[in-house]
Amino acid sequence: GAATLATIRGPYGLAVDAFDNVYISDIGNTRVRRVSADGTIDTVAGNGFGAYGGEGLEATATSITGAFNLAFDPEDRLFFSARGENRIRVVEKDGILATSLDALNGPRALAFDTDGNPAAVAFT
Repeated sequence: GAATLATIRGPYGLAVDAFDNVYISDIGNTRVRRVSADGTIDTVAGNGFGAYGGEGLEATATSITGAFNLAFDPEDRLFFSARGENRIRVVEKDGILATSLDALNGPRALAFDTDGNPAAVAFT
């Protein structure tokens, strides 16, 4: 629907993809949202339930916890720090959610260099 009508509770991280879509970590609604250039908003990860939902499932049908910061790698795949799950998650181009790194202690910040290597990951 229209982004101006959406309720976002606890926005935290922002990222922009190669097509100028803006992504928002919506912590209060346990989702990652996308605002398109035409002003529409949709969900790209999370189903509204705060829990670890597993691997290899459709990102919008999977539970997530604590999506803090967002970043795109050079292949334009969306990564987010799932602080509540102690892992870094990735939404693959086919919409499937997977874990990139796990067994972390409350990851928050995430960035990549131009070669696709993690450039900064902060843990607190």
